[in-house]
Amino acid sequence: MIQCPLTILAIILVSWRLDVPRPVFKTVEGAETPTSLWKRIDILGATVMCAMIVTFLLPISMGGNQFPWTHPLVPGLFSASVLLAVLFAYVELKVAKEPIFPLDLLVRRDVILPYMILFLQNIAQTFVSWA
Repeated sequence: MIQCPLTILAIILVSWRLDVPRPVFKTVEGAETPTSLWKRIDILGATVMCAMIVTFLLPISMGGNQFPWTHPLVPGLFSASVLLAVLFAYVELKVAKEPIFPLDLLVRRDVILPYMILFLQNIAQTFVSWA
């Protein structure tokens, strides 16, 4: 609970001292308006990604605890997360003008290497905690 007042204090100090220029919205043709800025946000991609993460994490946390691993809900949620992952890839590749997670990042070496290192580090920490 000690973090809450310190976090609020940090937010107040940063907002007080940080000089961020405010965007100027012009009505001339080609300039961005608040509504055009909202249209650039990939709401569909963010929603599908959140649903995919939730349907993947729920059976991991519930399987073996609230439900047995053989309960139909657990593989059903895993299947739903796979379907949502395919839908997310489709939305990001074909539908979104400015995707929330451009999938071409996954083929870039400077992006995928830190993800691989983080994945291997998490595996190592999990197995150490089991020992």
